[in-house]
Amino acid sequence: WSEYKYVEVVIGNGQATFTNVSMTPPTPPVPTRAIAVTNVEQRFDLGENFTQIRAYVTNTGETDYSGSVHLLINNSWKGQEGIYIPVGGKDYVDIFFSAMTGTVNLVLSTDQEGNDALFTDNSFTLSAYSNPVSTNIAFTNANFKNIEGETLYGSMLEGSVQCANTGSEDFEGYLNLKLYIMLDGGYASVKQQQIPVSVEANTTKTVAINYTGLTAGDCFAYSLTDPANNVLAGDDFINGYFYTWINVVPAIVMWKGNGERTVMEPTTHFTVPEDVCAVSLEDLGDDLHRYHFSLNTNPNTIFYVTGFSTGFDNPIVTIVRGGFAEDVELDARYDFYIPMAFHADNIVYRWTPELGADGKNGWQTITLPFGVQSVTSDGNSIDWYHGNETSDDKDFWVREFKQVEGNTVKFADASEWVANVPYIIAVPGNRWGPQYDLTRKEMKFIARNTLVERTAISAVVSDGYEFIGLTGGMNPLNGAEEFALSEKFANVYILNESGNAFVPGDAQNVVGKHNVAYFTINDRTIAPPAYLNIGTFDTADGISTPRIAAAEGQQVDVYAIDGVKVSTATVSNGTIDLSSLPKGVYIVEGKKIVKK
Repeated sequence: WSEYKYVEVVIGNGQATFTNVSMTPPTPPVPTRAIAVTNVEQRFDLGENFTQIRAYVTNTGETDYSGSVHLLINNSWKGQEGIYIPVGGKDYVDIFFSAMTGTVNLVLSTDQEGNDALFTDNSFTLSAYSNPVSTNIAFTNANFKNIEGETLYGSMLEGSVQCANTGSEDFEGYLNLKLYIMLDGGYASVKQQQIPVSVEANTTKTVAINYTGLTAGDCFAYSLTDPANNVLAGDDFINGYFYTWINVVPAIVMWKGNGERTVMEPTTHFTVPEDVCAVSLEDLGDDLHRYHFSLNTNPNTIFYVTGFSTGFDNPIVTIVRGGFAEDVELDARYDFYIPMAFHADNIVYRWTPELGADGKNGWQTITLPFGVQSVTSDGNSIDWYHGNETSDDKDFWVREFKQVEGNTVKFADASEWVANVPYIIAVPGNRWGPQYDLTRKEMKFIARNTLVERTAISAVVSDGYEFIGLTGGMNPLNGAEEFALSEKFANVYILNESGNAFVPGDAQNVVGKHNVAYFTINDRTIAPPAYLNIGTFDTADGISTPRIAAAEGQQVDVYAIDGVKVSTATVSNGTIDLSSLPKGVYIVEGKKIVKK
């Protein structure tokens, strides 16, 4: 019954009296949910305009932690950062606010009011920013693309500089880019941008420089200086010298699959190069009738035009008009690159898997620029195992990185599919019968009325490891600073051909490729392992299997997780007797069964 009672029996005078007595039910123990801040430091990753507080957090509880860390300075709330940490895991949060200095009362809390304080320091010192100067760092070969004489083609000022650190300590500082943009009446608007520079000891790297605040018709002068205010390129603004004024003119802008951006002066006849995946015609204005475009053979090529453009309508290509597209199809066999986010009425990513899961092998990586809402295989609706679901009636697996244990990277079933997040994916092969085999069948990952995110590098971080996903090809020497990730290509681990472990690979295995994910180690105190096994972040290891309804009394085969037949069993009342087998994970008629 619904009430929690016991029966009191009183025996006396040859009689037994029974009485129902209500009682308070016992309260089951609740797993503790707790985090601890182990260290707090001030950083200057965004330069002098912001104060940055970094807090290092450890999950000391008995269950995963998902929540926010709030920062209060002198009892005034300054910001918050969301965080997810698995049991025993470590991570950090960065909270930014307007630059301030002095001795303050700093509190980190799980609530905005500071009632659940994780860390308190009544005399925390906030220091002023100073761009570090080192005699061991040298900046050379500063140059800017697309400038011809006094003309800049396209509205992005794009360049690079080589940084060599010959010292024994890592260097972190900033380059300073300053622009004077001419206004009417001879006045100028001053724009500044700080470019972060992080160079490990005894290392040389190329830092990308980009400024996107220009428009066609602007006239500007610029200067690029190092941390010691030495002029690397452009005019000497420090001493008031203005040598060159540059005019911004319209251009056709193109992006290759590796993210490399090129521009060209508009011509009436334009052929899209074969290695180009995206083209912007927005600088050409609304009337495109006077231009003739010859397309390339890549079906993933995207064309960006203005919202009121006319004269460019082609049903076989994707056209983003004023930030909106109707139907978008991306084919996994070709490169794609999305330089600017847009809204799509319908988007489909088409992929035909060749590798099938067999209980141990078969994992592949995938990172998509949109959140997947539904999936089909050869036109039939299918679904993946979602986290926290009890149903086994699913068709394939999508998992997200959670934590590292030894040389095992652990994944858990993804409850939802988020844009630009790396996952591992597996589809059933013929192990459990042809009716469940999804290999060599075209899968479509579908979303409707959604935002298609710009190509970006995304990383899931845990325990000193980064699981990095690429939705487009990447060239670490081109594009925005966030694309300049050559320092991350040390200790790269890529998925092996069998799909059961991440093994050491070369940077060239990931640079310039789309839809891949790989591991790097961002903690240099960790000794690089020989390989990284793939494990699961739950009570059972290996790949789950689709549910198959077996008839009453049917004899079924029992397999170990490695696919070896170990027994037979009879279905009785929907259950199978495994009492003769040791504890472990078994596959019975395509269903994963855990015997504890």
